[in-house]
Amino acid sequence: MRPVRRTRQHTGEWSIAFYADTPAEIFILAAEAVAGSATVTVASPNRSNVREVELSARDAGALLADWINELIGLSEIDRMVFQCSHADVMIDEVGAILRASLRGVPIDRWVSPLKAATYHGLEFGMVRGRYRARALCDI
Repeated sequence: MRPVRRTRQHTGEWSIAFYADTPAEIFILAAEAVAGSATVTVASPNRSNVREVELSARDAGALLADWINELIGLSEIDRMVFQCSHADVMIDEVGAILRASLRGVPIDRWVSPLKAATYHGLEFGMVRGRYRARALCDI
C-alpha cells in the first residue's frame, strides 16, 4: 500500500499522521512534511548537498520527534530544504536508531510555522498490519 501523510492545524499546534508499510517510510514521510511546511525560495536549484544523519532514541516515537526537530534545525541553520532519499530504521526493546541520507537544496530563507515536535500525543505502532505514527508540532 502507498504511504500516506495527513496534516491538521490547530491553534498553536500542527498534527501530522503517517501510515506506511515500514518504519523507514514513516521517517521519509516526516521529512516530506517538514519540507512541505516551509515557504522557501530556492537559491540554487541545480546545486544540492548530501548529508548522512544518525539518531537514536529510547523508542520509535521519541526517534520520530527527534527526527522532525533535527530536520527543522538543519533547515534553519544550513538554509536548505531537505528530502530524505533513504532511511534505515532499527527498533527493538532497547531503543530505536535511524540512519538516513538527506539531499539538501540551498534556499534563501527558511520560513516555516513549525517550531518543534513535542512528546505530547506522540504515537508509533502497528494498526491493522500497517505502521501508524502521529506527532504534534508547536507552531
